[in-house]
Amino acid sequence: MTARISYRLSSEVSLHPVENGLLLASRRPMQAVKLNSCWKPFLSYLRRDESWPFDPEKHCPPGVSEEQAEAFVKELCANGFLLEETESEPLCLPGISVIIPVHNRPADLEQCLESLSRARYPAHLFEIIVVDDASSDQTPAVAKRYPDVRLYMNKIRQGASFCRNFGAFRARGEILCFLDSDCRVTENWLNTISSAFQDQRISAVGGAVSSDLDQRPLDRYEQVQSSLYMGETPRDSRGEDGFFYLPSCNFAVQRTWFFRLSGFAEALSLGEDVDFCWRLADAGGIILYRPEARVYHRHRNRLAAFCGRRFEYGTSEPMLQSIHRSRLKTMPLYLSAFVFWLILFVSLLFHPLFAGFALVFALGDIGVLRRKMAKAGLRVYRFDLIAARCRHYVGFLHAIAAFFSRYYLYTLPVLIVFGQIVPAGALLGAHLFATAISYVIKRPSLHFFSFAFFFTLEQISYQAGVWYGCLKYRFYKPVLPRVRICF
Repeated sequence: MTARISYRLSSEVSLHPVENGLLLASRRPMQAVKLNSCWKPFLSYLRRDESWPFDPEKHCPPGVSEEQAEAFVKELCANGFLLEETESEPLCLPGISVIIPVHNRPADLEQCLESLSRARYPAHLFEIIVVDDASSDQTPAVAKRYPDVRLYMNKIRQGASFCRNFGAFRARGEILCFLDSDCRVTENWLNTISSAFQDQRISAVGGAVSSDLDQRPLDRYEQVQSSLYMGETPRDSRGEDGFFYLPSCNFAVQRTWFFRLSGFAEALSLGEDVDFCWRLADAGGIILYRPEARVYHRHRNRLAAFCGRRFEYGTSEPMLQSIHRSRLKTMPLYLSAFVFWLILFVSLLFHPLFAGFALVFALGDIGVLRRKMAKAGLRVYRFDLIAARCRHYVGFLHAIAAFFSRYYLYTLPVLIVFGQIVPAGALLGAHLFATAISYVIKRPSLHFFSFAFFFTLEQISYQAGVWYGCLKYRFYKPVLPRVRICF
């Protein structure tokens, strides 16, 4: 396959010529970077509505290697200034092996295999491998009804990771595509995955995992808040914070990369997909998220099962971070936002009128920022600057509130029992604020109180699992992050 990489400006980004260079500026989030004028032959052609190919021979500045230039352009993409588009002409489609582990799910497996039978990918270029993990019902019989399915059966239950590795070692495809039995694929699922691998730098690809249920309020909560749903924004592991991963229920990887890493860790019953993605990134691989490679997942929609699953996910966090100790949680402390909220809260303790001090600080902070941007040669509308600073303050407060809601909400009854009214009120306020912001951002098809109910159950279940895991592994970094001061 051949692929041509093109770039265009992000929708909120503009290009400004300044003295001795160019300025890339973004309105949302508000950020700017000044570039050397040697990048003008490439950047001056960029538009928001039209992509432009990057040709290293024509666009590399003097003294900059092709690898350095490509890395720099990728960094601009990672920071949101540019969007990458791949235009490709498939000379030959790759062979794909779809590997499905299953245990006692005959109805789900039938829906999964039926959806794969409607795939538009050439039938001779993909195979389906079902690894039955010692089912005690009619699950193997369902797989046998499909003549194109290769069925393997474990005599004793081994776990999903073992089944995936077992199927991978018997697969013939260049691309190993892992799918869960309770997922239903779209007709173009394999084509989308195949096109993503036309960029030879990509090691693994995953797509969106959407809810296949819409009957109960919990179904509609899972549509926007599922732990498997990674959103609708394409991105990749480059420029992420090191915690980037994709769930194994909709995950494809180059065969060579899979065997180089010895597959999934079979000792892990949870978090094996996170572990694999982190090991892949550490080895230099690139993981791409393309939401359009979508599958529909039948999640657990009973309250007990929902809470139990969130508890299990919680236990995996300290376990994974104890294995990957370089990935320790960091809490950024932005000084300007911290000072603003500190002044506001302290003022409210004495007299509401003193809250004006916080407003004075905010206006001064905006004035300093405006002078910095003017000095850099960037003209910014005052309203945009005020809106950006408000988002910064609210975003900082939301990050703090979300952390305490996620890991310390369980202490609320204890604080109330011991009469710690102020800390209890602060914690409850943090939880309600995190709930409200999540509701506004996710826009679920639920009224607020239903969303708040499920959100609270999720937080309590997850943090119970986290603290259980911390005690089990004697590793407390997930709940005691390192604070990093940012100016």
